[in-house]
Amino acid sequence: MLDAALLVSALTKVEAGELTQKEALDGYEAEVRTRREAAIPLSRQAALDAHGLPAGQLLRLAPCR
Repeated sequence: MLDAALLVSALTKVEAGELTQKEALDGYEAEVRTRREAAIPLSRQAALDAHGLPAGQLLRLAPCR
């Protein structure tokens, strides 16, 4: 949901003439990349917690990257 809201905000700035499309999308993508670095480990931990799997088992099932 946050990604969608950020994209709408960026595109609204394009429509208002505050940013070019490239500037808006570059800024949006940079924000998403920054949050991704923290979100991936948290998401993996949530999956471990939800399914009661040991870390090694989940890593074998769904390797990250």
